[in-house]
Amino acid sequence: MKKTLLALALVSSASSFAQISPLENYTPTSINQNMVGTVWDSMKTSFDSGSECFNRAITWTYDIDKQFGIKSKRILIHYSYKFNKELSSKWGFHTAPIINVEGKDVVFDKGFTPWLHSPVSKQMWEEKFLIAGTKELVDKRIDLAEDLRDEMQDLRELDRSSDYYASSYQRTAKKIREIKEEMKYFNVTDADLKKQKPVKIAQLKKSIKFHKAKLKEFRSGSDNYYSVKSQLKYDEDLLQKVMTDLDYAAHIQCKKINHIEELDFNLTKEWCYIQETSMYYWGVPQLRLLNYGQYDRPYESELASKRRNGAEYVQNDFSMEQIWIARKQAYGRDYKDLWKREYEAKERAEDRAKEERREARRDAREQRREERRRDRERRRRERNND
Repeated sequence: MKKTLLALALVSSASSFAQISPLENYTPTSINQNMVGTVWDSMKTSFDSGSECFNRAITWTYDIDKQFGIKSKRILIHYSYKFNKELSSKWGFHTAPIINVEGKDVVFDKGFTPWLHSPVSKQMWEEKFLIAGTKELVDKRIDLAEDLRDEMQDLRELDRSSDYYASSYQRTAKKIREIKEEMKYFNVTDADLKKQKPVKIAQLKKSIKFHKAKLKEFRSGSDNYYSVKSQLKYDEDLLQKVMTDLDYAAHIQCKKINHIEELDFNLTKEWCYIQETSMYYWGVPQLRLLNYGQYDRPYESELASKRRNGAEYVQNDFSMEQIWIARKQAYGRDYKDLWKREYEAKERAEDRAKEERREARRDAREQRREERRRDRERRRRERNND
């Protein structure tokens, strides 16, 4: 995971010039179901301590492309300022590879085994990384509801004969209004929860079905088996709570976006955002370069000109400099020998290319000297003829 510093931003964005999609002119490869296990098994999990998700992801996509010729995509879940401030400030974003499997996008995120024990659908991947935030949202809903009940009880029990009744009433009524406003901010009013309840139930039933099927695939007693069994029990227990207690029906779903600008200028409107890119974009900084031609979010008044600059940062291939950096950060020890072999080969190739460029420059200089010599000889003959 990469922790980013998210600052409160403006709500709307300019639209003078269209943004460039990080999927523009990009066609991912579609593979057969029987290739899924082979690709999954090839993904390295020998991370160094403190490895970052975007370094693991770009290394996986690069290696999968080189080994199998598979053009994959990347999925990013962006946690907004609203999410970081009110629910959890642990993560700024998370990213992983997507591979098209017989027409369906599947997320290959091997960074959290055995919790993520196999490739999963985009929806399930998103839901798994919203579990903690959703639980916090439920807890806030319950706490706010209890606070509201307490304040309402206090209001009913105020002594009307007291000299302080009016001031006490105003203070308590104000607190009740504040709690109700906060509940609206969290989008967890009773009316909202009643709408979300069937969505939450459908989500949990689908997850239960998935985990029951997976449980049969793993050997009893293995890490994967215990992980799936634990997740299955969590889903079953939560389903019972949702069925009997409206408080547990809270359901966070990320808004889908095509451009980083939709996140940068709407950091307080949604809990989170989901974005897809080609496999060539390393992380959030490269997406901002594509949108603005710079790493930082510009002022709204600058957007038109900045979008023009972004056209210079379209990536149609891997940046090997980024690959080296990513490998070193995420898999330093494991890639030591491979790094040495490939880096030396890369250096030799670059040396040859440099020598070829030097020879080309020498040839060009020699050609210019020869042209100047011939020009001088021509002028000398012309003077002699005169």
